[in-house]
Amino acid sequence: MTTIKSFKSTDILNFNKINLDYWTETYSISFYQQYLINWPDICISLTHPDSSLMGYLFGKIEGRGLDHHGHVTALSISPTHRKIGLASELMKACEHLSATLSPTYFVDLFVRLTNSNAIHMYTKLGYSVFRRVVGYYGDHEDAYDMRKSLPRDVDGVTVRSDGHLHRCAPEDTVFD
Repeated sequence: MTTIKSFKSTDILNFNKINLDYWTETYSISFYQQYLINWPDICISLTHPDSSLMGYLFGKIEGRGLDHHGHVTALSISPTHRKIGLASELMKACEHLSATLSPTYFVDLFVRLTNSNAIHMYTKLGYSVFRRVVGYYGDHEDAYDMRKSLPRDVDGVTVRSDGHLHRCAPEDTVFD
C-alpha cells in the first residue's frame, strides 16, 4: 500500500530515479533543504511498501491578503509509477494542507507550455490558467501559472477563465 508521508532530508539521497527525466525541474540540495526547513509540512512523499520513493511534492505557503496561497514548486512521480493517480493524490494532499495549515485562497503551480500531459492532469483536477509567464524557465520556455481556488475563496476571485490572454514577466510572479 502506498503511503503519503513527510519528506525527510535523507530522502534526497534516494530520489535521483524520480528526478532523471525531461519534465522534472531539478534543483540543488540546498534548495530542497531550504524547503524542508521553512515549509516541512508541505514537503511530502509517496512511499512504496518496500520503502522506496515513488514520488514527491515540495510546496510552500506565501503571499498576503488575497495572494495568500499554497504553491507547488516541485512535483514528480517515478517513471515506473506514473499514470496511476499518484500525482493527483499528492496534489489533493497539498490542497488540504494549504487550506488547513494557514488557510489560503488558492494553490498555484507553474508548468511548461509544452508539457501537455501535466496541463491536462491539472485541468482535470480543477486548475485553470491564470496567466502565461513569458520566459519563465532557464531555457526561456514560457510557463502557465495554473491555479485552483480553495474553500476560503468563496467567490472565486483568485482565478480567471481567460488566463490564456494574460501575460506577465517572471518577476511579476514573486510574492512576499
